[in-house]
This record gives sequence, structure tokens and C-alpha cells, in this order.
Amino acid sequence: MSEAKTASVAQYAKMHRVSEQTIRNAVAQGLIIMPTSGRIDIDQADASWAIQRRSRMTTQQTDQGRRSAEAKIVVGIAKLRLAKDKLEGVRERYINRAEFAAQANAEVQQFIVWLREIPDRCAAEFAAVLEISPTVAHQLLARFIDLCIVELGDLAEEAVRTAETA
Repeated sequence: MSEAKTASVAQYAKMHRVSEQTIRNAVAQGLIIMPTSGRIDIDQADASWAIQRRSRMTTQQTDQGRRSAEAKIVVGIAKLRLAKDKLEGVRERYINRAEFAAQANAEVQQFIVWLREIPDRCAAEFAAVLEISPTVAHQLLARFIDLCIVELGDLAEEAVRTAETA
């Protein structure tokens, strides 16, 4: 016949992750039987004490406990909503990088178009100031604008790169 598995109060408490006082209380209530040897019969203790523990855990599902749990859930949801609102407020202060890059590219393209229109708009006035023919003034301005655009480099690409890293 095999011997029953036994444990001290401290060992049994550690096995079930409870305090030694909890085990002593269960012994005092008669839930756990401790013979004169001072060692707890693990099988008997598990059988009788586990029933008591499970019944206590299931009786906690009362209306009051349910209301308490529901209140905690409502508070948690409210906190989540506040955090979400705060996040949306922070997001509104920032712009989308892709949108910013697209806007920068569009503005650069508009600037280049405006530069290229200068010879058509200003050639007559330029010709009058320099006392040259309007055709020559237009050619000079067109060449100057082309050189400016070359000097600027790839302005559109640089604007997009700057917008993406900003």
C-alpha cells in the first residue's frame, strides 16, 4: 500500500500560492485535516479545500459584484475614450508627411511655371529699359530663367526630400 503524500503547512501554502495563515485558518475551520504528525494529507486537503475555494469564487458573482465589475469597465472605457481624444488632438497638430511632400512638389512646380512665364510678361518692359528689340529681350530673359532653373537644381526633388525628412 502506498503512503499518502503529505506536506508541512509552509509547503502546502507555497504549493497553492497562499499564505501559511490561510492554510492554518482552513485547518481551524476543519476544511483541512491535520493529523497529530503535523503534516497535511495533500489529497484530502486538495479535495475538501478546493471545493470550498471554488464555491467562494463562484458566489462572488453576486449582483453587487457584477455592478462593481460593470462600473470598472465603464471607468476603463471612459479612460480609453479620453486617451483616444487626446491622441486625436495630438494628431491634428501634425500633418501627413505624404500630403506635405505632395503640396511642396505642387508649389515648386507652380513656381517653375511662374519663372518660365517671366519672359512673356516682362520682355517688352525689359526691352524698353535696355533699348533693345523685344525679341532679343525675350531671348535674354528666357536664357536667364533657364540658367536660374539649372542653378536651382532639381528644386522639386529637393522640396519633396525636405518635406519627407521634416
